[in-house]
Amino acid sequence: RYTPVDGRTVQSLRRKLHFRKHDVYTVGRAAANKGYDLLIKALPVLREAVPDARLRLAIGANSDKDRKMVDKWKRMAAKAGVEEHVNWLGYVPDDAMADHYRAAPVFALPSRYEPFGMTAVEAMGCGTPCVVTVHGGLEEVFSFGSQALFADPKRPNEFATMLSMPLRYPRLRERLSNDGARFARRHFGWRGIARRTLAVFERYRGRYEDEVPGV
Repeated sequence: RYTPVDGRTVQSLRRKLHFRKHDVYTVGRAAANKGYDLLIKALPVLREAVPDARLRLAIGANSDKDRKMVDKWKRMAAKAGVEEHVNWLGYVPDDAMADHYRAAPVFALPSRYEPFGMTAVEAMGCGTPCVVTVHGGLEEVFSFGSQALFADPKRPNEFATMLSMPLRYPRLRERLSNDGARFARRHFGWRGIARRTLAVFERYRGRYEDEVPGV
């Protein structure tokens, strides 16, 4: 489901979904730990390096609680003077998720803490360059500069710099797209998951047999 498409299809999807050349996309629950406020704080710095950069945020569902949180982030964007450079996409249905990833020039995961971050893997699988948080386990999984970039979203300058890299440098963007997609397919496709699961069983096979009565 989450696979790359050719360049002509990417351009078609961008026109259809109104993505621009220097857009930063993210998707997720409306939760404080997801760090959307940190991404908004990084936007003014990002626009110094990439003047036409903007955010496209697919955040939350259609609940009163989520709308209140989104309204809070909208006020923050207005206070920072970047409200016109932030698009609030709302809820993206499952059948449209892959095309949004494919159309995005870069995907951001700015969480304050993220045990894993499946959205980043989905975006990588679609061939989209990713910038992910250092808070959690993701930086231990990806190879920096090849499969993804990572930075501390609590440091707006640092995170903005990493976001600007694939937007400014086509060769880096191409490497992240190609290597990231291959990595996601190899390690997080069903075949890769099965292979890693079997490896765990193989590693521990027979280790506890003496402790189990009757075995």
